Amino acid sequence: MAFTGYAFVLFFFGIVLPARWLLPSRATSTVLLVASVVFYLSWGWKLAILLAALTLFTYGAGHLLRTRSSVEPSSAKTKARRKAILAGSIVVILGTLATFKYAAFFASFVPGLHVAQLPLPLGISFYVFEMVSYVVDVYRGDRGAKSLPEFALYVSYFPHLIAGPIVRASELMPQLREEKRFDSARVSEGMFIMLTGFVKKMVIADNLSIFADAVFKKPETYNSIELAVGVVAYTGQIFCDFSGYTDIARGGSQMLGFDLPENFDYPYLSRSITEFWRRWHMTLSRWLRDYLYIPLGGNRGSELATYRNLFITMTLGGLWHGARITFVIWGAYHGILLALHKLFSGATRSEGWKKAREHIAYRAFALASTLVLVMIGWVFFRAQTFGDAIAIFKRIYVARPEPSWKPTAVLDTTGWYLAALVALHVAGASKLGLESQRALPAAARGVMWASMVLVLYWFATTSPTFIYFYF
Repeated sequence: MAFTGYAFVLFFFGIVLPARWLLPSRATSTVLLVASVVFYLSWGWKLAILLAALTLFTYGAGHLLRTRSSVEPSSAKTKARRKAILAGSIVVILGTLATFKYAAFFASFVPGLHVAQLPLPLGISFYVFEMVSYVVDVYRGDRGAKSLPEFALYVSYFPHLIAGPIVRASELMPQLREEKRFDSARVSEGMFIMLTGFVKKMVIADNLSIFADAVFKKPETYNSIELAVGVVAYTGQIFCDFSGYTDIARGGSQMLGFDLPENFDYPYLSRSITEFWRRWHMTLSRWLRDYLYIPLGGNRGSELATYRNLFITMTLGGLWHGARITFVIWGAYHGILLALHKLFSGATRSEGWKKAREHIAYRAFALASTLVLVMIGWVFFRAQTFGDAIAIFKRIYVARPEPSWKPTAVLDTTGWYLAALVALHVAGASKLGLESQRALPAAARGVMWASMVLVLYWFATTSPTFIYFYF
């Protein structure tokens, strides 16, 4: 049951939303938990068994951590037992992810060893990270869930279950405990955010994918200009696809009365690779920072240790995306870029450099160069093999189009959707959409946005799957 499918919009969410507000508030958690279970079951009952087992295990680990902390919390024996519980729970949780996602990948490096690739459970990369953050936060002093149903709802809450954003228990659980009243203005704004997500996904991303997928599938059949446009098309596709999913999730959750964290802040307007990672997949960046980079030592040691920690963090972040060497290269590439930018920033702290950074020419160059570096990384991210990625770079920078070559209709159409992507960034960065949508009464806005969502289905392509469903 994909967010962009009729079954979700017309039937599932069309039932869950009114049920959430019409039934007594004490029934809210039950309604949402049942809805979330039904949502996940729509993808297959075997997936739900694994999710349920990990949910029980993680809740139990959190309960043990809380229990141990209440009995002689300062004693060395208690501290050792709590560390053992934490370490054991993380090993089990991440071990489950590794078994399904990476066993065959790592076995391929061992001569003579063959391990069959297991089917990847939908959403496991996201809910496993949430479970790890839960046990770590409880270990650090967070009180955690009051009950198993509350924890189960936190993990399985359907807007963020499949592809994020990665939500911490401290962000969602307090909201689940609050008694909320129907707010037409918030529901209308949520519908607008949801509509933005549908536009990003169904109008821009899915249409850009037509050319981008063709280029990356057979790069040898395209000339340098077409390949370059294909890379730009994928740059737009992955942003609109993933941020579109997040907008639908956030908007739908806001309509239900709960706020999910923002995940994208128009990252292609960044003027450095560090800024890009503050704007792109922000909940993953935050998770990697708090649960990997800082525990590794962060920037508390020498400069060399800081660069090492950045490189390890981003390389593992790349591996998180999938069991493929190109993902590892993509992560390592960004780790190197972040280290180089940190080195550059440290060497350019003078007043002259500060003034130069305020100049419009410097800003334009910084924005353009950052975008180019990001697009180079996307080639590795999208290519199926390292050889494919290198072949694309060679054809872009070495090959030339035929003298009689002219842009095709598909290429022209791609250009229009890329223009829409630019307009989306400009409008979004200026908050133009949210400001303008408040001009009408809340009820009228809600009806208008809902009608526009239904109209979008007339423009839908045949590729409803979200990119991050594969991760």
